[in-house]
Amino acid sequence: MKTEDKATRARNLAYKKPLVKNLNFEYIRNEMYDITEACDEVRYFVEEDENILYSVLGDEDEAYEFKMLFSSLAYDAERLSDAIYNDYELPEIFDDWFCAMHSGEDFGGYLGYDSYEDDYVKLEYEDFVETDAGKRICKKTKPDILNGARMCFKILVSWLSIRNRYNDLKCAFDIIRDKNTSYLQMIRDINEAYEKCVSAQWYDEDKIKEFERLVLVLPQEAWLQ
Repeated sequence: MKTEDKATRARNLAYKKPLVKNLNFEYIRNEMYDITEACDEVRYFVEEDENILYSVLGDEDEAYEFKMLFSSLAYDAERLSDAIYNDYELPEIFDDWFCAMHSGEDFGGYLGYDSYEDDYVKLEYEDFVETDAGKRICKKTKPDILNGARMCFKILVSWLSIRNRYNDLKCAFDIIRDKNTSYLQMIRDINEAYEKCVSAQWYDEDKIKEFERLVLVLPQEAWLQ
């Protein structure tokens, strides 16, 4: 078979395995991995230093509220991750369902796997993608269709909920996580410098200058909360 024929056949087969660009099983799985990894890092820092939340948030009530919200988020994220990693049939069902539901318009269009290019490529004939996915679903029995719809929408709702809750906590996450631990050290240094100034009753100019220097170099991101 000619190279051109192989490429054309591979492109045609890509329509047999379509997915919505930003609403597909692999996309959700990767995002859930990132969220659970962030939760694990925050859990590590909180367990290592119980005062870390107070250092970041500056209020005991807010620190307690964050801890409760974080614990709930971490639990739900782990549960969803386990569910989507342990079901081998769900990816194909999920991707077909949301192609058939005309989700491409709202989530970045459609992609299909091109075995010739060994990569996902943009699919331009949206009506064909949606119709073809719908035909595959209609070949299933009614109980399978209903069960597939239940699983897909359950994952969608859970994913959107976890994603929104993570975004709400992300400012605090970014400060607590490893890449921003320098902020925490600077906050501790400021607190120590402040205590020294208080102990000296604000008469020691060297201690006051050190305190002011630390406050001035503290990045604005650290004041978000």
